[in-house]
This record gives sequence, structure tokens and C-alpha cells, in this order.
Amino acid sequence: MRAHPRDALLEQVVAPTLVLHRRDNQFATDDVLILAAERIPHATVTELEGRDHFPFVGDVDALVAEIAAFVVGERRLPAPQRLLSAVLFTDLVGSTERASSLGDEDWRSVLDRHDATIRAIVGRAGGSVIKTTGDGVLALLPSAGGGLRVASAIRRDLRAEGLDARIGVHVGDVDRRGDDVSGLAVNIASRVMSKGGAGEIVVTASVVAAVAGQAVAFEPLDTCDLKGVPGTWQLFRVAAET
Repeated sequence: MRAHPRDALLEQVVAPTLVLHRRDNQFATDDVLILAAERIPHATVTELEGRDHFPFVGDVDALVAEIAAFVVGERRLPAPQRLLSAVLFTDLVGSTERASSLGDEDWRSVLDRHDATIRAIVGRAGGSVIKTTGDGVLALLPSAGGGLRVASAIRRDLRAEGLDARIGVHVGDVDRRGDDVSGLAVNIASRVMSKGGAGEIVVTASVVAAVAGQAVAFEPLDTCDLKGVPGTWQLFRVAAET
């Protein structure tokens, strides 16, 4: 590698140095690793999976773990952030049949519009779409009332496009780590959604309690078990627009 005036400066670095590089980074190539290894005395060079250039996007947890290992000698992932949230799941009803009748290309266009519609609704309500699930989404909203309003708006706007979705909402603590979420509340919301039919919004008693006094009507459903979740659950169907 041809010498560069900066090389002399790199050779003067005496502090312990960690050089992190994502393997498929298009802005900083492997030459950066070679330069660091050759010019910085005792540099620790670590290559990570990924293509993102900026450290605050992509798999941030892996990057932070490497920094922790370098600084304190132990890989420590950031503690999850626990939040009380309205957890919302959606699922398109009859998606397999619709995909078969439309064909792959047209169905992808439908899903793209579906995703864009839901992201816009959730974003306007101050929530965040955590992930798409093929023909549905997982989203977090800051309140139960917000979750119900978003659910109603999703149902209305998807119907305008000729689509029906089942929607489940639950309020509980979720652990947020990076771009993903986990926790029992997430599992519950998913199971609750599965109890709904086309165009139905099904919620748990925690949602009903949280919006007490608001202009929302609910119809109680039969108590039921939720797969993998302890106990028997009383669920409710939203009976009026919010």
C-alpha cells in the first residue's frame, strides 16, 4: 500500500485502539483494516457482519458488545429498555387465496401498499412499526386509546383498498432492544389477534380498563386459552369505531 502523510500520524498513536469495520461497508473497504493493522501500534482490529457505515444503525448491539469487550474485557449487550406500551398485531385475512389469484408481482404491490398504509397511520399516532410479518405488522403505540384509534384507522383504510385484516391489541410491558421487542405482552397480542375474524379488532381486558370512560364500546367474547400463555383470558371485540 502506498505511503500516505497520515501514516506517520497513525504510527504515533500510543493509546489502546479498537478499529471496527463492517464487512460489506461500501464506504470504507478492507483497506481500512489493513491500514490500521499495519500503522497503528497494537491496534485491535475487529470485523463485524453488516454493510452499514454509521455505528448507530444496523446491528448496534453487536458493535456495542465489541466495544465493551475492548474497554472492560467482557462483552455486554445493552440492557433492554422496558416500556409500557399498546402492542398491536395485524394479519390480512385470505391472503393466501388473494396471492394465488393475483400472482406474485401484483401481490407484492398489494403488500407494499398495505405496509405503507399502516406505517403512515402508526407514524401519525406517534407509534412505531417494529416489523412486518409477511402479510401483517407488529407495532407499538404509546397508549391503549392510541392503539384502538390506530386499529380502527387500519381497518377502515385497508377496507377501502379491498383488504380485510384481523387486529389484536394488548397493553403490557415490552422489552425493547435495538430495533426489536420481546416479552410476554408481545406474545399475548399475537395470540389475541389470532382470535379475531375478518375486519375484527380483538383486545384484552387491560385495554378495556385503560380506556374506561372513553367513547369505545366492547362486546365480551367467551373466555379462552391463549396458546403458550398461562391462565384463562377474557377477550373483547371492539363494537364501535374509535
